[in-house]
Amino acid sequence: MSKHPIRICFVISSLANEGPTNIMYNIIKYMNRTIFDVHIITLVEEKSHSRFNDFKSLGLNIIKLTDRLKNNSGAISKIKGFRKVISELKPEVVHSHCPRSLIYISTVQKKIKTVYTAHIFPGIQTKALYGNIKGTVVIKVSNYLMRKVDLAIACSESVSQEFKDVYGWKVMAINNGCSLNVWEQNEDEKKSLRDQLKFRDGIKYFLFIGRFSAEKNPQLLINAFEKLNRTDCCLVMLGQGPLFSQFNELNHNNVRIEGFKDNVQPYLKACDYYISASSTEGLANTLLESMSAGLPLLLSNIPSHNSVITNSSRHLGFLFLKNSVEDLISKMSELLELDRKIISSNVQNEYTEKYTAKMMSQNYSDAYVKLAISK
Repeated sequence: MSKHPIRICFVISSLANEGPTNIMYNIIKYMNRTIFDVHIITLVEEKSHSRFNDFKSLGLNIIKLTDRLKNNSGAISKIKGFRKVISELKPEVVHSHCPRSLIYISTVQKKIKTVYTAHIFPGIQTKALYGNIKGTVVIKVSNYLMRKVDLAIACSESVSQEFKDVYGWKVMAINNGCSLNVWEQNEDEKKSLRDQLKFRDGIKYFLFIGRFSAEKNPQLLINAFEKLNRTDCCLVMLGQGPLFSQFNELNHNNVRIEGFKDNVQPYLKACDYYISASSTEGLANTLLESMSAGLPLLLSNIPSHNSVITNSSRHLGFLFLKNSVEDLISKMSELLELDRKIISSNVQNEYTEKYTAKMMSQNYSDAYVKLAISK
């Protein structure tokens, strides 16, 4: 291995508080900085919910491409500006975390090793984010460029398998990891948090965290809790998105719409179960966060959820038929009959063994070293 640190440059649209950004943060946080010299390039202006200061606190050199360019610069000018930054940094490895940044890293010199992480399998969620027409273009372009990088990585074993099943591609899998420590179950702390959040006594709270968008199926969850014939359960929903406004004024005893929260840990500790009805996912960081808190799982039967539940020797919760309100209600009733303490312990043990940020970061670090020294 080289005597000097391996210079690696992470490239991403922005440092918005979203899945790919959070995964990138966790990779960098646990990297050995005597082995790696880490830099970040962002491509667009920061959004209101930015983690810029979190990244800056890690002592990183963060270059905003927008600070280097004139307003309203065209695509060619942006690419030229990016290439100039790369020529200044002289990285040995560049790592892209989104389709936009994948386009940019495709323009670097061949001597620089390129890495791309597919945080989702390109399909339904891509079209939900970009729209049908633009989403189709994004899928085609990202698939083409993904085949050109030196190392393509899938964010989970299930996403890797989807690439193999659909396209016949062999894509390395590194499971996403979460940096939250396992919460030591504390009933006094839980009660205090429930009081602060104005949770009702004797109610079992199911937690949803995610975008209010079609592929996350928030309407299905709401429908299920509205039809649920019991008064001891409530759905708590955190997040924002294109569908948020149509649910925000909802008034139902079994559903609480809380909106976006910068810190979800109080809810993780105060709630009793984690629930997701997504029709597509990579390996959601919110799912891993819920596992750190020991929340039993109630998940739609999509590949990423299947891999968590069925690949475990432990009982972690239940899968339900996606898009089925009836099966969701049925599995919810079964979950409520189980010994929650046992399932909670199972979930946290599974998290510790498979889904921590330290494990993920080490796997990425090993991949970077191997790539950097390869001819």
